[in-house]
Amino acid sequence: FPSHDTTQTVTTATLIFTGAGYLVNFSVVVAGSAAGTIYDSTSSSSPAAADALCAVPATVGVIKTGQVFTNGLVIVPGTGQSINVTYSPG
Repeated sequence: FPSHDTTQTVTTATLIFTGAGYLVNFSVVVAGSAAGTIYDSTSSSSPAAADALCAVPATVGVIKTGQVFTNGLVIVPGTGQSINVTYSPG
């Protein structure tokens, strides 16, 4: 098994990793009032909609994803959300 990294709690648009890897899962710690999105991108300020890997629901819980990304991993929480992400580099 490759090693996994888990982010600190993310509350604003954040580039957490640059390069290819595997999005293992994410945990919504605080649901907030709007859904967020996780992107295969290197831009936290303007990720393209076409680069979206998955939506982050405004519901507390852990969601297994199993998504491959090639460029990087950008987390854009929804309004009031707090999210942790587990990924495997490379």
